Amino acid sequence: MAQFVLRRWPIGNERLLEYLHEEYKFSDIHSVKVNQLSNIEPLLQKDFGKEHDSDCTLTSITTILTYYCNKSPQIIYDIVLKHALKFCYTERTGTQPPAMRIIMNRVAKELGLKKKAYVRYGKGIGYNFAGIKQHIDQGRPLMLSLFNDGRDWYKDHSVTIIGYSEYKLDGKKTVRMLKVYDNWYSEVMYINYELLHLFSSIHYYN
Repeated sequence: MAQFVLRRWPIGNERLLEYLHEEYKFSDIHSVKVNQLSNIEPLLQKDFGKEHDSDCTLTSITTILTYYCNKSPQIIYDIVLKHALKFCYTERTGTQPPAMRIIMNRVAKELGLKKKAYVRYGKGIGYNFAGIKQHIDQGRPLMLSLFNDGRDWYKDHSVTIIGYSEYKLDGKKTVRMLKVYDNWYSEVMYINYELLHLFSSIHYYN
């Protein structure tokens, strides 16, 4: 059962305590700080491109831009796709990391948004949990593109960070979790920041 929870299933609200217990074997949990953006709509890859398209990045960009402007997700996605195709996006290979910020800036400009996209590469090098908390606390969602989430569930995938939560286990160990829309499910899912692979990046508008 533990292997099923830890390695082959997403962590939603209903599985969070079970996951933390299986991973850390704690007897007591205390919530330290939790925050989550409101008024941000979960979008699903299956509602846009073909069923098996590698358009997770395009969906996350669309999710963020839908939060910032009042156009429909389909209109925004079509604009995102148009610009992505100019930078070697394909249904099979997805979006190339160096092009992500460029696409975000071009789409924001076409939508008339006075926002600039930024990117930070490498967990613990270009970005950290404190920085993510600051963005969320200031009302900014982020796109996380990762090589591996440390649990072999999300691999070569992009998700939208919409919040965070911190927990103290047995009064000692602090575990930091990212709240995300993963483009596969409409409910909030969690990524364990402690396990997240170094090879990852965050993109956001400012």
